Amino acid sequence: GNENYCKVMKDASIVHIDDVARAHIHLFEYPNSKGRYICCAESITLDESFDIITRLYPEIKLFPPEHVKDGFAFKLSGASSGKLLQTGFVYKYGVEEMIDSAIKCCKDKGFL
Repeated sequence: GNENYCKVMKDASIVHIDDVARAHIHLFEYPNSKGRYICCAESITLDESFDIITRLYPEIKLFPPEHVKDGFAFKLSGASSGKLLQTGFVYKYGVEEMIDSAIKCCKDKGFL
């Protein structure tokens, strides 16, 4: 990974692309939808994502863990999907599934 990027990126708000598509359809069908909605299933620290990736894909060589574990294990306030969730929408995918899908896609496309 890019060390400089990791030094400034403390956490990320993430969502599975299938949940994004499902949220769009849900809001088209929801009679009272109005305005903008944030679609963010989880907020994950760089530390947490490193742990998941190295556990699921030990063959992928990431940047040294000391760059991640050096004060980055905290979450910022993150984005809130409260308005979307109030419409009855439920996310289908968790963090591990999102990371797993992203890595599989990158492997299929030849990026990894």
